[in-house]
Amino acid sequence: MDQLRRDGLVRDAIESTLAQTPKAIAEPSSGLVFGNPNGKIVIHEFSDMQCPHCKLGAQIMNTVMARHPGLVKIIYRAYPLDMSCNTKVEHALHPYACDAARVV
Repeated sequence: MDQLRRDGLVRDAIESTLAQTPKAIAEPSSGLVFGNPNGKIVIHEFSDMQCPHCKLGAQIMNTVMARHPGLVKIIYRAYPLDMSCNTKVEHALHPYACDAARVV
């Protein structure tokens, strides 16, 4: 994918996300926090360490933090896409995702 197309996809994803009505989600008692711990914009990122789409999501989150320095707090939540540790997943998709989630 060329850089111009990727930039357009990132811009579209950000604009689409920012146009949505915010949802209230309780903060976990522990977890990884990126950006400003006191940021006014709080994003809960549910991600799988083996997921290529989640990798794109991480790139988008980095772009959001870079464009809004000091305003964004990202709370990372491991959401492995594998049935061996996630009852919401009906098949084995990412065989190392559960182990990776345990490390986080």
